[in-house]
Amino acid sequence: MGTKGYLNSRLVYDTSSTNNSVLEWNTTIANDNSLVFDLMPSFFSINGIRWKIKETSSIKMISNAFYFENFLIERGRQNIKISGVLSKNDSEKLTINLEKIDLKELSELFKLDIDIAGEFTGHGDISNPYSNIIYSGNADISNLFIMKNEVGNISLQT
Repeated sequence: MGTKGYLNSRLVYDTSSTNNSVLEWNTTIANDNSLVFDLMPSFFSINGIRWKIKETSSIKMISNAFYFENFLIERGRQNIKISGVLSKNDSEKLTINLEKIDLKELSELFKLDIDIAGEFTGHGDISNPYSNIIYSGNADISNLFIMKNEVGNISLQT
């Protein structure tokens, strides 16, 4: 339901299966043509794997910039957090943190043809993807197995 630039939304999907999802958000359209999406605590499932949005978070689109505030999705010990600004300004950055991502689950989620296992943790910052992309980050993969062959631990820095 919506009125005067404000829309309250709820998406319910496939309630009788392992892919059931309930997503709730509010949309605000301001006079300056900016959009604000306030995501409410909810959950979604893909290929039977459920992720939760445990806290209210905001995604704002203003001019050519995207603002992420408190965006966090979780599944058990795994979490993905996005915060900051993605814009044409070199000094503004978007930060993405991934913690304890189960690579076997990720492989199943995307139905990859490769058998992969291990745990991924990483951090990355990106600025100005429009004309002068700046990226820095690091990643650690522990106990990596590919096609049941042990690769071991990997660390990356950029």
